[in-house]
This record gives sequence, C-alpha cells and structure tokens, in this order.
Amino acid sequence: MACNGTLAHVIRRTSALALIAAISVMLAAPPAAVAMTTQREVHFGQRIERAIDEQIGTVGDDPLLTGWVDRVFNALTPYTKRRDIVYRVRILDSETPNAFSLPGGTIFITKGMLNYVRGDDELAAVFGHELGHEEQYHITKMYEEVKGANTLLTILRFFSPLVSRFGDLAAGLYLLKVSRYHELKADQYGLLLMTDAGYDPQIMVTLMDRLGSLEPKSGGIFSRYFETHPGAADRVAHLQGYPQIDNRSEAQATAQAHHDLEEGQYAFAQRELQRILVRDPANDAARLDLARAQSALGYAGMARQTLAPLANDPRALAVERANSEPVAFPAIDAGPILAALDRSERKIDAEKSDLAARIKAGRHDAGALDARLGELDFDVPMDETGGIDGVSDSSRLATLLTEQLKLVRDTNHLFDEATDTFDQAPAILADDRALLEAIHDQLEHPNSNSNLVLTHALAIIEGVDSSAAGLLRAVDAARGSMAVAYRESAAIDSYMQAFGDVKHYPHGDLAQGDLDRLLPLAKAAQAAFVASARAADISADEFNAAQARALLGRIAMLAPDATPARYEAYRALLAHQFATPVPTLAQMRAAGATPGTVAVACILAAERHAEPLQNLAPLRGKDTIAAALAAPVRAETLQLGLGLIWTAYRD
Repeated sequence: MACNGTLAHVIRRTSALALIAAISVMLAAPPAAVAMTTQREVHFGQRIERAIDEQIGTVGDDPLLTGWVDRVFNALTPYTKRRDIVYRVRILDSETPNAFSLPGGTIFITKGMLNYVRGDDELAAVFGHELGHEEQYHITKMYEEVKGANTLLTILRFFSPLVSRFGDLAAGLYLLKVSRYHELKADQYGLLLMTDAGYDPQIMVTLMDRLGSLEPKSGGIFSRYFETHPGAADRVAHLQGYPQIDNRSEAQATAQAHHDLEEGQYAFAQRELQRILVRDPANDAARLDLARAQSALGYAGMARQTLAPLANDPRALAVERANSEPVAFPAIDAGPILAALDRSERKIDAEKSDLAARIKAGRHDAGALDARLGELDFDVPMDETGGIDGVSDSSRLATLLTEQLKLVRDTNHLFDEATDTFDQAPAILADDRALLEAIHDQLEHPNSNSNLVLTHALAIIEGVDSSAAGLLRAVDAARGSMAVAYRESAAIDSYMQAFGDVKHYPHGDLAQGDLDRLLPLAKAAQAAFVASARAADISADEFNAAQARALLGRIAMLAPDATPARYEAYRALLAHQFATPVPTLAQMRAAGATPGTVAVACILAAERHAEPLQNLAPLRGKDTIAAALAAPVRAETLQLGLGLIWTAYRD
C-alpha cells in the first residue's frame, strides 16, 4: 500500500523543522530498557557516522588542516576520564560553522568552524565542549536501547534530497539538540579540560563573546550553530562563575597570558597582560611579556614605556635592544602609488554594485532551483507486511539508497558552497577597499614603518585588483552551478518518479527487477549532479583565493620584518601554527622574499611535509597565491592558514 501517514510527511517535501519534529516524536520516548552499553553506544555512533559520510562527506586529505585539528584534539584527550571508548575527530565538508559529538567518541567539526576560530585555544574550547558531552554521556542518556537507533537510521536511510536541501543532516538532527543544562555542563567540563591541557580558559569566554555578537544575525551561516547551542550570553555568565575564570590568581593569569604569547596570539596576550598590570603593577613577568607582545605588534614606543619601570633590568634591556634595530629602506616615490590607488579605488567602487547585482541574480537562481526541486514530490510505497522498518545494509533497497545518498551529498554541497560565496563575497570586497584606505593612511600619516610598508604598496594594490576580480568570478561560478543543477534536475525527476511507481516491497525489500530498473536511473541522476557540485567547487576556490589575496595584503601592512625582534616573533607564530622550521630574516632577504611569501612557503611545507626554505625560490617574482594554488594547495587551506596569521595580530 502507499504510505500516506506520518512517514509520508517526512519523506515528502517538508521543512527541516518538520523532519526534526518527526524524529523527536519517534525517539523522545524510547522503550524502557537498561542503560546503553558501551558496545551499543559505539555501534549507534558508527551507524550515524556512516549516514553523515554518505550525505555530507568529510575532509581527510588535507595535511595542514588535519594536522592542526589532530594536534589540538590530541592535546586534550589524555585528560579525559573515559577509557571505554576511543576518541577521534573528523572534519566535516560544510561551510556552516558548527561542531558536534556522536555516541561512541567521534567528534565532528566543520570547515566553517575552522575558518571561524582564531587559533589553538579557541579550537580547544570547541573540542573541550564536545568532549564534555561524551564524557558525561549526554547523548546516550537520551536514547536507551537499539530501537531508538533503528528508528533514527530508518529515517536517515530515507532522507530525501528534497528534505536534505533545507539543512545539513548533522546540524538538524534532533539527536544533537541536547538540553540547555547539558550544554552548560559541557562548557564547564570543556573549561576544566582545556585548563588541564595547558590552554587559556579565558579564551573560551572570549569565543562565546564573539559568538554572542553574531547571535542577533543568526539567520546567516551561524543559524545552525545557534539552533544546536544555547544563547552565548547565558554561557558566558555561566562560565564566569567557575574558579578557572572567576578565582584565577595573578600567577595563573600571568602564566596563561604567557602561554598565549608563546603561541603567537599577540593581540590577545597584549590585552590580557594590560589587564593584569592594572591590577598588579609590580608584576615584572607580566610587564616583560607585555613589552614583547607590543614589540611583536609593532608598538615600539609603547614597549619602551612599558619597560620604563624596570630601568636597568637586563631582561628589559634585551627586549629594548632587539626592538631598536630598524631595517633601512629607501625613500618612496608616492606618485605611482597614488595613481595606482586612484585607479583601483574607482574600479572597486564600480565592482561593488556589479557584485551586488550578480549576487542578487544568484540568489534568484538558487530560489528557482529550490522551487524546481520542490516540484519533485513522490511517495514511498510500503508493503503491507514488511514495511520499511529495519532496512538492512545488505538489502537491495539499501543498495539503491546508497546511490540516492550520493545525490543528497552533492545537492547539499552545491547549495553550501554557492550560498557561502553569495553571503561572504561583499565582506571580502569591503576588506579589499579597506586595504586601499590603509595605504592612503600610510601616505598621509607616515610612521616609522611607512617606508617599509609602501615598498610593497604596488604589489598590495595589484593583489586587491586580483581579489576583486576573483570575487566576481566566484559569484558567476556559483550562479553557473545553479544553472547546471537546474538543467540536470530532469534526471532526478526521472529517478524519483520511477521510485514512486514501485508498488510492492516483498518482505520489506525491493524486488530484484525493481532494483535493476531503478539503480541505473539513480546513478544517472547522481552523475548528472556531480557536474553542478564541481562548478560549486570552482566558485569556492575562486572565493577562497580572493580572500587569500586580501589576507596577503593585510600581512604586508603589518610589516612584521620591520625589526629583527618583530620578525623573530613572526617566525615563532609561523613555527607554532604550521609545525615547521621558518626561514630566518637573512634567509628571507637572500631569497628576495617577503613575510607573506614566507607564510605561504610554510603553508606549502605543512601540506607537503617539506622545508619552507625550499619553497621560497619557486615563489620568487611570481603571483604568490597563483603559484601556491598551482603547487598545489587547496585555496580554502591557503586562506585559512593566512587568516590564522592575521588574526594573531588583530584581537
């Protein structure tokens, strides 16, 4: 018979909230049973993990990203208490910032969240929270026995691409929506965990503060995060009551700020050390560290003032001496720079309205595709006796649904990448414009660093022009991916109509003849949508390359090679972030390189497990970003790596 009841409402086109509600109804009251054993917990998590792999996909072939994530995650897990499960972390191929844990020890973090956190400590705060859920059995307490798992997986197996379109499976699962009480307890546990592992617990508070500033705008890419986590203001208030934050001794606060300094989080360390000195002006260790942070940030005058109370202290003299050796550069001819600025500013101002118009058209295209997919409704018939309960992985129906889930993955990926480009491109263009204004400021209000900065001005302007052009190409490619998908939706229609025509499911499974007829149609639909997913990848690559160019310009504006002391601080940051030896100032000069080139060389080295110095010569005299992409390195990895450098200098 045809299924026209509750399940039909799940499978037919519905909102993500309706799907979540359907899942919650079926799982909210599991049958009375003994608590879930570790074996069942692990099995439960593995089944959900397979569904996530099939419907979203993960990033596992990026040494820099996986190396960073593993390094921070593995620093935390020795301090966990559970020894009956093996913890591991995986990167989810989604631009939506989020993280979540599954029963049995697997933690997922999205590419979007990796792009949002500003360094190791913020990443440790995210992981600490999710490990808190695992350590305190929050998820397994919600589902008591395998029947709940079977019901959940039955729905996942029939998760239509038309439903999946409305939100990531991983973000929308009711499974992941634990109680506010459990969320706050997970924060508390994470705070303890990251403190035990040597990370600064105060950074969990600052991360929550940053998230809180986005909460009123949660209709954007962070909407899923705020759906699965309680309000940031509540979490900040709760965290501030714990002794790791509220009752820190000055010695603990100084040690934690020193940790931030050693990791290269110069802006954050400066802010925390200034607070410490307000409370304890006699804290010499904090004073010396503050001067080091100020020196790294290029505030030589402020560093001298900070060190003044230490008079002839040898440690203070050493910091002053290292900071008092400026690099000499010739005078700058402002004429060509001003002419280039004028041309670039006029071009960017014109491109702003052009970009907005293209994005508006792209959103219209996305809406048209959404509506088109919405027309492809169908019912899944059910056999009178077998139904669809307990679909076996070895069944003919599961074979068919495996192909269907590939289509789900490609559809999600298409909308994820294209929407991210539409959402973020205007902000990157604004960054490009701000770079030009910063160069103007160096010309109009010169300081001790201006000559050094302005020697790179023409290259920065050229990078801005390339970035802006790349944003236009990214939006066009995103629109193109929508057009390809719309054209190929006929293949989905053919498959789904044929699926809907199946009238009998003997023993709850497809007949072999139906499988033979449907499987080629499912594969054809999936193959047709691969092209649109690839077009979306082109869009994402263009967007990330454009962002990388903007970041390279911002790093040049920092002038981290203005003094030997500043360059040594820059080297320390790169060495920590990319776990690789960094060329010295002399080596950089001998190679005719810049600090930005050195950063890109380190990113390439982290990807290839090679020496950065070997990468400097091939980058010399070339478009650094284009050369890196040809090396190759993923554009998203490149911009993420450069972004981590930039944010270390800007709190």
